[in-house]
Amino acid sequence: MNGSILVGVDGTTIGRAALSWALDRALDRDHDVRLLHVVDDEWGTVGLSARRELRATGELTLQDAVDFARATQPAVCVRGEIIEGEPMMVLAEQSENAELVVVGTHKAGFVRGQVFGSRSVQLAATSRAPLAVVPQVPYRSRRGGIAAGVDDSPASRLAVEFAAREAARMQQHLTLFRCVGVADHGAMSDAIIEQALDAADLIVGARPRARVMQRPAAEVLVEATRSMSLVVIGRPDRAGTQGRGLGHVGHDVLINLAGPVIVVPETA
Repeated sequence: MNGSILVGVDGTTIGRAALSWALDRALDRDHDVRLLHVVDDEWGTVGLSARRELRATGELTLQDAVDFARATQPAVCVRGEIIEGEPMMVLAEQSENAELVVVGTHKAGFVRGQVFGSRSVQLAATSRAPLAVVPQVPYRSRRGGIAAGVDDSPASRLAVEFAAREAARMQQHLTLFRCVGVADHGAMSDAIIEQALDAADLIVGARPRARVMQRPAAEVLVEATRSMSLVVIGRPDRAGTQGRGLGHVGHDVLINLAGPVIVVPETA
């Protein structure tokens, strides 16, 4: 299956880690990789001379990323592009024709209290394609399996199916987490997890693991990012926002992640 992985590059070591992750995936799945560097024009307030300087610096950053990618994975078709604008908005717009969008994040551990300003959270709420958020942590040696959160939403169903395909591709086990409150009805929870297990079984060809836990979903999924090869979560559509709502669970996971996370939009 051939497709295109869109990778946001910014010249940082964090961005380089995300690019390496994307290249590994591209090689495994026979995908092309499109590297995109966005010159931040600060909403059009940057003067002409400053924009030219930023553009020149951006072209060097992009070329360095292209050279790194081609040297790292010569078998992967890599191309680069530079665009001016607000980085997360441009990536969201460009995501429409991508198989997957990949960005790095400096988040790599639990943060207490309210956190603002994470660009990966902004992109996760607006990307039209599944978004992989990759922290700068060792991941190649992980064999902890693939995890997905389960609830009764269409977004959860898509996330489970995505996670099942990843488990089959990577030949790792799949674990489905169903998080419930103490007042939740047990039979209802059992029905939801059973439906998810059946859907995943059809793709993986083996019965996934199921864990029903009376703990907050974000807490469970963040913990999973510390050992799992990949954690997959769904992003539900929200009325009046054209699918641009992330939800508090997705927000908390992306702020506190300690391993690769893929956010699957309901409209994907």
